Amino acid sequence: FVGFETVRTTDTNGNYTIDYYHQRAGINNDAKGEVEDNIAKRGRKYRSETYDASGKLLNAELSRYTVSSLAGGTRFAVRLAQKTSMDYEGNSTPRAKAATYSYDSFGNPTTITDFGEVTLNNPAGDFSDIGNDKLTTTKTYALNSAKNITSLPSRAVVVDSTGTTVKESKWSYDGLNSGEVDRGNLTKNEQLLSANTYVS
Repeated sequence: FVGFETVRTTDTNGNYTIDYYHQRAGINNDAKGEVEDNIAKRGRKYRSETYDASGKLLNAELSRYTVSSLAGGTRFAVRLAQKTSMDYEGNSTPRAKAATYSYDSFGNPTTITDFGEVTLNNPAGDFSDIGNDKLTTTKTYALNSAKNITSLPSRAVVVDSTGTTVKESKWSYDGLNSGEVDRGNLTKNEQLLSANTYVS
């Protein structure tokens, strides 16, 4: 048993939410945007819909995951690759927003692209970017594999659709240079104030 395929939750006013979960069957629920159903994804929620008491769809959220085989091929890493939010506002065609995610070999998010408003191309959540409201966050990490320290952020940069930096943060640990770590004690956190000028 891998859990229920759908779960409906109703509040005291009659509003309700329906959540959809991967089942490992290898058969996609195309109408609801399920992509590449896989045993490694079993129990992962891929869609959530919210309705008012009259049954009118208010909003929906769609999540798409990637599956990576780990050493030996008997274990898998499942990571969120894309999230799409749809606001119906009482209409049959929603206004949608989307974001995508990529990771390093340790599972740390390295690039988060928030596309802002998008146009949906199909129920699976494929989309076309519109407008100029995209923000891209790039992250690097302080690593010390010998001590199994692999997930402490060292730098995060946010750029807009033109490539202009709108925010930058840096973290240092144990009195060392940015990107280095020994024990993992945070000793400095800096924010970009202006070109080449940081404040902590």
